[in-house]
Amino acid sequence: MKQINPKSENPELCPDCGHHLENDYERGERFCRICGFVDDCVRLDYGKDFRSFDGDESRCHIGDARNPLQTGDGLSTEISYSDRDCNGKRVAMSNRSLMRMRRLQRQSRLSNGAERSFASAKPFLMKYCERLGLSETVAASVSIDYRKASKKGLVKGRSIPLVVSSLIYAECRLQRQSRTIDEISEATGVRARDIGRNYRNMKPHFKWRIGLTDPTEFVPRFCCELKLPNEICTKTISLIRDKGRRELEIGRNPVSVAAASIYVVAEKRVTQTEIARVTGISEVTIRAISRNLMASA
Repeated sequence: MKQINPKSENPELCPDCGHHLENDYERGERFCRICGFVDDCVRLDYGKDFRSFDGDESRCHIGDARNPLQTGDGLSTEISYSDRDCNGKRVAMSNRSLMRMRRLQRQSRLSNGAERSFASAKPFLMKYCERLGLSETVAASVSIDYRKASKKGLVKGRSIPLVVSSLIYAECRLQRQSRTIDEISEATGVRARDIGRNYRNMKPHFKWRIGLTDPTEFVPRFCCELKLPNEICTKTISLIRDKGRRELEIGRNPVSVAAASIYVVAEKRVTQTEIARVTGISEVTIRAISRNLMASA
C-alpha cells in the first residue's frame, strides 16, 4: 500500500493519478475512486460521538442535574413499589425480597448524619417556603446550608423549625427576597426573637456577606398587595434613593421607610390603615417618617 508523499504539494490529491481523495468515515480511510489508492494514515472520525440503541437521537450524555432538595442530591436510585419491570413483565422475586431491597436502598441513601437530619427537616422547609411564597432557588440554598450546619454541629440542641427558620431568614437577605423576620416568624410559628438570636449564633460559621436591608426591596411587593400602579412603585423607589437614606442612617426600620414612602407618593390613593395592615407598621410610625420625608422635600 503506497502512502502519500509528505513532500507533495497537495496532500488532498492522489499521488498516483492526481484525482481528489475521498473520505470513508466508517473505516477511517481516504481512497481514490479512480485508481483505488488507499491512504493508511490515521484519520479522525468526524461522525456522531454517540450510538443510539433505542431510537433516541438526543445528544445528552448525562442524567439529571444535582438537586439539593432531594436526598443524596437526587443522584441515587429508587426501587419502585411495582412488581413489574420496564417491559411490563412480572419480576421473579417474592414481595418480601422486594420490600427488603427497598428498605436497604432507603437506608443507603441516609448513610450519614447530615442526610438523615435533612430528611427530617425537608417537610418543614418545603412547608415554610410555600407559606412565604419563596422560590425553589431559596429552598435549595437553605437545604445546602442545613447540611453544612448539621456537619458543624449547629443543629444539635436546637429544634428543626428554629434552624430552618434562621436559615430561611439568612438566605432571604442574601438573595434580596423581601421577607421580614416577623413574616418568617408568623409563617413558621417560631418567635422572632429566637430566630434572630439563632441567626446571629450561626452567622460566624458561614461565609455570609450580608449587608443592610434595602427598603426598595419591599416596595414592589407592598405596591402589588395595595393594588397600586407601576408608576407609584417607580416614584417610591426614586424617593427612597433620594431622601430615604437619612432615615436609615438614624436607625429607622427599612420596612417603615418603605411604608412611609409609599404613603407620601400615593397621597390619597391609600390610607395609613391600609398600608399599616399590609406592611405591619403602625400608623404612628408611618406618619412620623412621612413628615420627615415631606419636610426634606
